[in-house]
Amino acid sequence: MKTIELKDAYARLQDCAAVIVDNDALVYPSLGEIENTPKNEFLYLFWELDGEEYSVRCIEQDNQTVRVSDDGALMILEDTGGCRVQLTLLVPVQTPDNALSEKS
Repeated sequence: MKTIELKDAYARLQDCAAVIVDNDALVYPSLGEIENTPKNEFLYLFWELDGEEYSVRCIEQDNQTVRVSDDGALMILEDTGGCRVQLTLLVPVQTPDNALSEKS
């Protein structure tokens, strides 16, 4: 694991199609803006499981640095309750332009 700045973690979240929260739920992240304001909520996750509603809210002050796996696929954030949340980032597959034209 390595540590990156919030702005870099935010950019990774912008690039992902969805995230898996704590290996339990597939969620489409709702991103706010980075405002350099401690109480600013930059990430909101919401899902339902077996009739129960769950949510994760992350603010800037608790996530100035973010731990990520060496390959960047896992991210550890802190929610507003002080709990660690592991996100598995799901990104679209990058295909070379010529691979698409070969199949045409």
